[in-house]
Amino acid sequence: MELLAAVLALGATICWGMDQVIGKLALRDIDALTFNALRPPFAMVFIIPYALLLEQLSFGSLEIIALVAFAGFIAEFLGAELYFYILKRSAAHRVIPVGNSDTLWATLIAISFFGEEARAVVFLAIALVIVGTFFLSQENVGDSDSKWRAGVFLAIFVAFLWGLALPVTKYCFENGMTPAAAQTIRIAVASLLCNALFFARRPRYKSGSSISKALKLTLLSGFLAFFLGFLLWLQALKMISASTIAPFLGGKVAFGFIFSILILRERATKKAILGMFSVLAGIILVTI
Repeated sequence: MELLAAVLALGATICWGMDQVIGKLALRDIDALTFNALRPPFAMVFIIPYALLLEQLSFGSLEIIALVAFAGFIAEFLGAELYFYILKRSAAHRVIPVGNSDTLWATLIAISFFGEEARAVVFLAIALVIVGTFFLSQENVGDSDSKWRAGVFLAIFVAFLWGLALPVTKYCFENGMTPAAAQTIRIAVASLLCNALFFARRPRYKSGSSISKALKLTLLSGFLAFFLGFLLWLQALKMISASTIAPFLGGKVAFGFIFSILILRERATKKAILGMFSVLAGIILVTI
C-alpha cells in the first residue's frame, strides 16, 4: 500500500471521529436542528472554491445527478439529523461504534441490489456487529446518558442510510460523475434541506458564552466532516483501490470511541469496550 494514501485515509477517519465528538460537545448547548443547519453551508464555503479551482467537475447525466442528490438526502440530511439527535441524548462512546458500521450495510446492499458476490465472512461480520450492539446498549448505572437505550438501536438505521449512500455514490462515479462534483451536490442538498427544517422550527437561544462556544464547535465539526475528511478520503481513493482502503473506515469507530473517553470524559464499561471491539472487528472483516 502506498504510504501517502494510508496517511491520508487515516487522517480522514481521525477527522470523522473527532467531528462526532466535537458534535456531542456542541449539542450540550444547542439542539440538533441548529447544529445540522450550520455545518453544511460552512463546509460549502471551502468545497466550492476547491472544486472550481483544483478539481475537475463532471456531473454526468440528469439521472446520475438525481441519484447523488438522493445520496445527499439520506446521508447528509436525514442520516445526520437523526444521528446527532441520538448523539445529543445518548453517550457518544455507545452511539459512535454502531452508527459508523455503515461499511457493513453498504456491503450487504451491494450484494442484494448490485449483484456483488456474497462471502461467508459477511455473515460473521453481521453477527459481530449485532453482538457489539447488544453490549453497547447495556445500561451503565449512574450514567444518565445511557438511560435511553433505544438510541443505540436507532443508530443502526442511521448506519444503514449512510451505507446505502456508499454504493449509490460509487455507481455515480462509474457513470461519469467526479468525486468533487458528488461532494458538492451532496453537501449542497444537505445545506438546503437542513436549513429548511431549521427555519420551519426556528429554535431560539439566549446569548451567552456557552452558545458562542457551541456555535464555534459546530463550524469546526462541519469543516472536519464535510470538507477536510471528504477531501483526504477522496485523495486517498485516487491513489489506491477502494477495496484496499476500505478497512481504514473502521478508524471512525476506534477514534470516535477513544476521543469520547479522552475528550468527553465518558466512562466506558467493560461491556461497552467489548461491544466497540466487536463492531470494529465486524467492519474490518467485511472490508478485507
